[in-house]
Amino acid sequence: MNSNSQFRGSNFQYQMSQAALAAVGSGAALAILMFIGGFAAGSASVVYASMALLAFLIPAATGLLRGRQFDIFEPVNLVAGAILFATTIRAFYLMASDSSRAEFLMMGASFDAVNAQIPWMLLGIAALSIGYIVVPYRVPLERLSFVQRFTVSRGRLWTAIGFATVTGLVGVGLFMTRFGISLSDGILALSRKRAAEFVGDSGEIIYGKGYEVFLGQFSQYGFILLAAVLCAGLLRWNGRNIGAVSALFFLSIIVPFMSSSRSSILLLLIIACILAYYYGRIHLKAILIAAVIAATVVTGMGALREFNQQGAIEREGAVDAIIGSGNGIDFVRTAAIMERVPSVRPFQNGTTYAALFTSVIPRGIWPEKPNPSMGVWIKGELFGQSVRKNGWPPGMIAEAYINFGIPGIPIVMFIFGGLLRVFYESCRPHLGVSLPITILYAVSIWRLAFGTIGLNFAHGILQVLQYVIPMLALLWLARSPRRRRGHNPALGHMPMDRIPKSSGV
Repeated sequence: MNSNSQFRGSNFQYQMSQAALAAVGSGAALAILMFIGGFAAGSASVVYASMALLAFLIPAATGLLRGRQFDIFEPVNLVAGAILFATTIRAFYLMASDSSRAEFLMMGASFDAVNAQIPWMLLGIAALSIGYIVVPYRVPLERLSFVQRFTVSRGRLWTAIGFATVTGLVGVGLFMTRFGISLSDGILALSRKRAAEFVGDSGEIIYGKGYEVFLGQFSQYGFILLAAVLCAGLLRWNGRNIGAVSALFFLSIIVPFMSSSRSSILLLLIIACILAYYYGRIHLKAILIAAVIAATVVTGMGALREFNQQGAIEREGAVDAIIGSGNGIDFVRTAAIMERVPSVRPFQNGTTYAALFTSVIPRGIWPEKPNPSMGVWIKGELFGQSVRKNGWPPGMIAEAYINFGIPGIPIVMFIFGGLLRVFYESCRPHLGVSLPITILYAVSIWRLAFGTIGLNFAHGILQVLQYVIPMLALLWLARSPRRRRGHNPALGHMPMDRIPKSSGV
């Protein structure tokens, strides 16, 4: 097993940082040329694309301040990746594509209208990066007794994994019963969007996931735990363990497949990749292979869902299915939202953030509870569109504006950037060293950094907690009740004198 410091200083890390530095430098030159050329030619789409490229370069450059300690899964780099996918690459897609999907993503706005709002969005991204740079503080997690004294008992480990497996099997059965799913039509015909229905106080139908989805995916926590101990070298990669982790993976994706939740399957692959990365089990070639697999999963499941629900596949290909999905922090959608607040709906004055505190109550008990996801409100209230469950997430920049107007954008984004930095600095010395911290970081960081910025704060944090809380429960089940002499410590306490001071960003 490679230690955190050994892996971070490897040639692989250095090559990654140098490649990223070259890409950012080239991107900056391209953004300048595009802006000048677009402005001179009067092309609003080219000007927008140059600003969309700059939006990615700001957090990307921040991550490169790590130098040789560049970490591809550091929060600020994941934020950069989220902007690259949902805004930068999509900007070029919108310029080049004449498909109906591209027209839909413009949301009836012109590039001139988007360009009028984009300086505020760039201000928000800059504020996030500044907050990330100037808040290099950490919480001493190593002082927590759960971290200090954490050791794994082989028997309790398999008990925890068994509990997750049985819970997942029960959940799959409940899910199939609730939606009347039969295998008689073939496995491929099962993949479609499904939503549980609840009746509100006034008799209206309210849609939600339902507890069956949570239980049906519970085996994924067992998969993550087993994958982590294998990557950490606490169990051997023999036939039995490989068979067990493979079986858990396939059990984990049954409900996401039947509910056509591509993100759940993709996230499981990403978490496994993060665990392998910090334990030195993965290299650039494997990361590229994983990216290809992920793109295949997203494209294939999207096409399959469309065929099952509409009887035909209308999208033009993989580009429309992935780049044209509309997911993530989209500056075009952000501008369209800003145009409608407060003219269509008034400022919310912070109420969207309060929805986080009611999210723990099941919708089956309180059907009309505040929705932590703003997607339904955005699509239904702002745009007047029919919406069933998910809607159109606003992204954190638009959410800040919805609540507090223009002043809220730099303030909220600065705070969010600082929180991301504190979270990373608190975990960084223990990644690839402490089993519980490495697992909890792996299940948190993608949703927290890549996901939350494209959703809204309460929705993103809730998605993080949906992984953190079950994983904490399984780690508690798997740990030894007390440390015994000769017992193999599963990456327990790292002494204070080995924890490096904050460096880089």
